[in-house]
Amino acid sequence: MSFVSNVGKALGIPFGYGVYVHWPYCSQLCSYCNFNKYRQPTENEDYWKKFEDCLEIELKSLLESSNYPRVTSVYFGGGTPSLAPPGTIKRTLDCIGIDETVEVTLEVNPHPSVLDKLSLFRDAGVNRLSLGIQSLNDGTLQLIKRDHLSQDALNVLSTACELMPTGRKRSRISIDLMFGLPGQTMKEWIDHLTYIISNYPIGHASLYQLTLEKGTPLMKAVKKILEARLFNQYEVSNYALEGSQSIHSLNYWLGGNYLGIGPGAHSRYQTNDSHSWTSSINALTPRQWMNAVQEKGNSMKLVKRLTPRERFNEILVTSLRTQYGLQREHCEAFNINFDELIHLLNEHHPELFTGDLLKYSTTKISATTKGVAVLDAVLTDLLAPIDNNYYHAYK
Repeated sequence: MSFVSNVGKALGIPFGYGVYVHWPYCSQLCSYCNFNKYRQPTENEDYWKKFEDCLEIELKSLLESSNYPRVTSVYFGGGTPSLAPPGTIKRTLDCIGIDETVEVTLEVNPHPSVLDKLSLFRDAGVNRLSLGIQSLNDGTLQLIKRDHLSQDALNVLSTACELMPTGRKRSRISIDLMFGLPGQTMKEWIDHLTYIISNYPIGHASLYQLTLEKGTPLMKAVKKILEARLFNQYEVSNYALEGSQSIHSLNYWLGGNYLGIGPGAHSRYQTNDSHSWTSSINALTPRQWMNAVQEKGNSMKLVKRLTPRERFNEILVTSLRTQYGLQREHCEAFNINFDELIHLLNEHHPELFTGDLLKYSTTKISATTKGVAVLDAVLTDLLAPIDNNYYHAYK
């Protein structure tokens, strides 16, 4: 049962397996970031060769054990993966065996030192760049311990746009901006966002929030500005031009299989038993990770078999964050009758529909703009009747 392939076909999105590669090192540790990260050490060549070897060993091990049909997206995240040598990126991609149809994203810290590496990353196989601009206020960047200035970010963005031109109606450049940073005002943040999307041919924007709440005046203003330039809010925090959505992220949100390589990376993939999934988290620290990979071929620590109930609930939560919602194909894959589910929800919680929080069609159930603003409460009401009336096929 490869239901995500059916979901992908229904939506016109090429879903297969996603591969996430975690580069845990940063040149400077930002004050707001809680990802698995470490200051880049000063090590000899043997250390870095060992690290690179372990990436390949773990990748081959997980690809073999997961019986993957094909990889459709690769995402290098961190940490700061733009600190990695382009040769490491190429070796990893060669191990997977990608072609031009695979989306390959690299997160980039827009420091001046990366300018000369961007073309090398492209030549290694990267075809999409995600730039962590965060702010165009130098004081704010300094306060959150970013190691670049606003002009540095714009210089890197300009070069990235030249190297990754728009093609096939798809822009290959994404930016990250944050709101709620100390001293930031609503006007300043909107001015920064407007300046970037007006002057650079980006196709995707991830707008992360420290204090930006869904449904607030700022969120409404942002949505209006972006939609006026044809950016569609396809997920709670993500906006894109048509055709420029992140295939890798959609694969996460809509229930696809993905493999995590590197320290602290997560995996979720369907096992040979079509009604169970493997969930795992790799060893966290780089040295623990390398030791485990050298000992047994992978570093998976917290390994769990997910039941259909657990996996469906995960998909319900993440899919409703997107414009695509919970698809009929999702339900069919879990022996849940889509039409009966709508009837059940109307019976137990009609206010979800009459109150304009959820909407449905013949193919999906999705959250409205109003519903997205109170999604946590909506999900609480959704999960109870589903738990009580389904999953009997697996008991």
